[in-house]
Order: sequence, then C-alpha cells, then structure tokens
Amino acid sequence: MRQVISILRVVWLPGAIASIYFFSWVSQSSFLVSWDVSWGLHEARRLLAGGVYGKDFFEPSPPMFLYLYSLPLIFSQLFLLNIEKVFRCYVFLLATMSLCGCYVFVRHIFNPCHVVFGKLFLLAITVIFLILPLPFDFGQREHLLVIFVFPYLLLIGLRLMGEYGHRYFGVLMALAAGIGFLIKPFFIITFVLLELLYIYQRRDLWPWIKLELMIIASLALGYLMVICYVHLEYITLVLPIVMKFYYQGVGDSFKELLMHPAIIYCFIVIGLFAFLSQYLTYKMLGAGLFTVLCGFLLVYFLQRTSWYYHLYPAYSIAFLLMIFLYGSVITQKNISPRLSISYVSLLVAGFLFILFPFCYSKMMYAVAISYKDDALSLIRFMHYNAKHQPVYFLSAKLSVAFPAIDYAQVLPVSRFGSLSWVPGYVKLLQQTTGHDLQNTIKQEGDILINTVADEIMNYHPALILVDVSEHKPFMQGINFDYLAEFLQRPKFRMAWQSYQFLTTLDKTPYYKLAVYQRRVIYTQSVSF
Repeated sequence: MRQVISILRVVWLPGAIASIYFFSWVSQSSFLVSWDVSWGLHEARRLLAGGVYGKDFFEPSPPMFLYLYSLPLIFSQLFLLNIEKVFRCYVFLLATMSLCGCYVFVRHIFNPCHVVFGKLFLLAITVIFLILPLPFDFGQREHLLVIFVFPYLLLIGLRLMGEYGHRYFGVLMALAAGIGFLIKPFFIITFVLLELLYIYQRRDLWPWIKLELMIIASLALGYLMVICYVHLEYITLVLPIVMKFYYQGVGDSFKELLMHPAIIYCFIVIGLFAFLSQYLTYKMLGAGLFTVLCGFLLVYFLQRTSWYYHLYPAYSIAFLLMIFLYGSVITQKNISPRLSISYVSLLVAGFLFILFPFCYSKMMYAVAISYKDDALSLIRFMHYNAKHQPVYFLSAKLSVAFPAIDYAQVLPVSRFGSLSWVPGYVKLLQQTTGHDLQNTIKQEGDILINTVADEIMNYHPALILVDVSEHKPFMQGINFDYLAEFLQRPKFRMAWQSYQFLTTLDKTPYYKLAVYQRRVIYTQSVSF
C-alpha cells in the first residue's frame, strides 16, 4: 500500500498534465478555429509574400504577432501540411517550452515541505495555457503573451525572494518575455509595473543594471526601429484610422467592462488577496502576482472592449493568484484566532472560486458549439456557390467572415478582415456638430469606402455578403444600412453595377446576410 501511495505521489502531476493536454487537443476538434487567428494567418501569409500594412492588410496591432504566426505558415508550406493542425502543434510546443521554464522556477520558489503546493501551482499554469483560452482564443495574441511571459514573471518572483541564480536561463526567459510584452503596446504597462515593484522592493535606483531588463529594453528599441523602417505604413496609414475610428466604434461603456463575469471574478480575488495578504506563505511571489494582475486589468480597461481575450491575461493571473491564496491558507501551520473562525468557510469558498473558471469555460463551450452550427450553413453556402473564388463581406463583425472563409475554401481578397472602422465612422458623424469637422470625417470615410469599391472592381468577388441585421455589431440603437451609405459614392455605385441580389442567409442573432452575386455577362459571337 505504501508503494502504491509513493507511486501516486510521483505520477499524479505528470498524469494530470497529460490529461489536460489530451483534453485540450481533443476538445479543439469540436470547435472552429478562432476568427482572429484565422484572419491573422491570412495577414501573416500576405506579409510573407511581401505585403505591407494598409495596402495588403489592415491590422490594428503591430507586426510582432505576425512574425510569430509566420513560423507555422512557413513550416506548413514547406511540408504541404494542414495549417490548422500545424498551428495547433506550434502553440502546444510553445506552451510546453514555457511550462518547462515555469517548472524550473517553481522548483526553486517553493520549499521542499511545500512540494504539493508547488505541484498544484504548476498544474494551474497548465490549465491557464491549455484550458482557459478555449474555445475561441487558442493561439490569440493574448494567449501568446501569457505563454511567453509566465516564466519571466516567476523569475521576477524568485528575484524578489532574494535568489539570483539562473543567470543564463534568465537571459533566455527575458528574450521570450520581451517578445510577449511587445505583441501589443498595451502590454508594456504590466512590464513597467512589475519592474517598479522590483525597484521598490530592492530600494535600487539603478534598475538598468539588471541584465534581464537591459535585454528587454534593447529588444524593444530594436523592434521600434524595425517598425519605423520596415513597416512605416503601420504608423502613417493604419494608426491614424485606428485611433480615430476603431476604438470609437468597438469600445464598450465602463459599466459593460465591469459587468463581465471574468472581471467580477478578478475583483473578488483582489479582495481575497487584501484579506489574506498577511497570511501568505510566499509574500513576495504574492506581491508580484498581484502587481501583474493590476497591470493586466489596467490594460483591459484601456482597450475599452469587454472581449474575453482582452481579459484573458488578467483572468489567468487571477486564477493563479486564487490557487496561490488557497495553497497559502492550507499550508498555514499556526492559524490565528481571526483566521481560525472562518478557516473552513475560506477553504470552501476558495474551492468554489477555483471551480468558477471551469464552469465559465463549460458555458463558453456551449456557445462555441452553437456558433459552429450557425457557421456551417454559411460555410456550405459559400463552398457550393463560390469554391476557390473570391468573396467579400460588408460587415463589421470579424467572426462572420472568419474562419468560415477557410472552411468554405473561398478566397478573402479585402485588406480588411472586417469593416471595423464603420461603427466608429457612423458614431463620429452622429456625435460631431461642427460643419467643418463633419466634412473632414466624411472625406475620410469617402477614402475608406472608395478603397472598398476599388477592391471590388479589382478582384471581382463572386459573392458579396452584406450585413442587413436589425441590430448590427457595435451600432446598438443606430439605424444603419451599408448599401444606402456606400452607394452615395460614385465609385462604389460603379462597382456595384455588376451585382444582383441572390438570397438572404438568416441565422439571427449570429448573422443576417444579404447575398449579392456577380452578374454573368454572355457575349454572342457573330460569324460572317
């Protein structure tokens, strides 16, 4: 019996991690690929072919994630493999490498007497990497951020605890963290807060002597130079439109940001941390996790959208911090009278809070299956009517066009994954009162709409699918008609002359699309 218990103590963690890997891999076969990942791979493919920002693809984020997406694309093209499976293997490989780095630091952070605590902590990281991003955000930019930076977060925790080994390994982790933090400019905020915590705890006014910080700063400087010299169009063409129309259009109210279930979970964990901070077994690690959580929450609010993947980094840290708090309470040997009164209640409540992410994920799985069922109708229609032909979407909702385009084997030809600038354009027109300002906005809108017309005339899409839903994405309470607005431009009217109405695809509330088909012009030859 003792031998069985000894064996179980050794194999339970590898077995649990293997089960998580298996579940994550198998469950993804039931879902469609993330729409952001699908479009991002198309953008990366265009970048590899020599495409440039603004002209060949319109992407609000700088190119770091496109570089990361390019690696599986190159591999799949070299060996003629399915990009979906190659990309999934690629993300699993990155997660495994990051998990190995986390394992190295977890072994040194937790005392031998707290080995179970350390294993539970590592298991939570595995869940964060492979379960929490499902079903919609596996391989998303925020997912890659978490994978790349987690070992560095633990390294800083180790440094805060006064251990300064792993110098060369720390260099490698700093390089990975630099890549992660540079995926989006917003992510730098978390890095700065973490470094400020390190400076405060060390009372060191010269933080740049830390090798890892110098590496990340050098990487950031080099990356900025690459953007300025190689991707200047991102700064001159894309950013002005993003700053003016994108966040104005897709941004949520502060109330909507606060009412997301995952954000409520994060604030509950913050409250528990404040209550239990004096009882923590590893105070510096707890302070580091709390700082990172605050940083990612700030990033979430600055982006002004309640999309789950924007909240995923903060949600992941909150889950890990909840595990950390739970483990700290369990490992307490001397329970104070204040804590002993509610000790059992804390254990029960903590266990329920740990279960919340799994219950929330289960609910999201049901949504993903429903989304897949609705998307299949659109996929079959496009596959039957336009296989291997170009199609075009007039919709601000990326999840309508992608990944349906890939599964239908049709060709996306627009530089826009979606017309995400349209809601911002419409809202600005309604909110602006000055005549001159309105004319300026209309002129900028004319340029974008004429760009759509140019693409239609150049690529001759076989189908154009127009969002005709009553409640259009990001335009609640606004009565807007794409064709009524776009046909006011002469160039768009000229492009539209070649199209006739075919049918309407209605899967409300997911989509309602009016389908227009390119007219077939028959020519009759005359012989003499």
